[in-house]
Formats: sequence, C-alpha cells, structure tokens
Amino acid sequence: MAVKIDTSNYSKMNQDINDLMKTGLYSGVNINIYTDAAATTFASDGAGQMSDKKITKLNQTGAYTIASNNVFVNACVDIVFADGSSFKVVDNVDNYWYTLEGVVFNRRRF
Repeated sequence: MAVKIDTSNYSKMNQDINDLMKTGLYSGVNINIYTDAAATTFASDGAGQMSDKKITKLNQTGAYTIASNNVFVNACVDIVFADGSSFKVVDNVDNYWYTLEGVVFNRRRF
C-alpha cells in the first residue's frame, strides 16, 4: 500500500528507510512515487517516471511566513536521489504517494 508524501508522514518515511537499512541486507533504498493512492500510475519528472529511484537524502521544511511581504509558504518534503536530481512535494498543493524497496546488498567474495 502506498503512503502519502507530506510532512505529517515524514517521520514514518524516515523510520521505514532506517528500518530497511538496519536489516543489513540492503545497500540503499529505492522509492517509487505515484500520482494515486492505489499505486497504479507513476509520477514523472524531467528525467522520466519516478520508479526505482535510489534515495540519498530526505529533508523536510516546515511552513513559514516571509516577514518582508507576509507571504505564507507551505511545508514541504524534499527527496534527493543518487543521480543528483530531487523531488519536492509541497503540503496542501501536491498529491503524491510512495512505496519503498531495499536495494539488495551483493556481498563480494575474494
């Protein structure tokens, strides 16, 4: 089941990534991003569909008001990928869902 990407689920996403890594079975975590809660349609960015993108960093920014002009800025979640691209999801503006998968750690023998 896909989980909505927003700041209220940020800690769950972060914990799920940590749980996958703590197993010792994975060398990283891939994310699939969807445009629907049923996880049937992949989201797209300039590089193509958002499937099996390896996560390198996860950030959240809280909502704030710009003092100089009194403009309110919604909270957001930023996901940075191994290829250097990133994906920003703004609360109350964007609607995206995700699933996570561990990247299998291939042990080497010498």
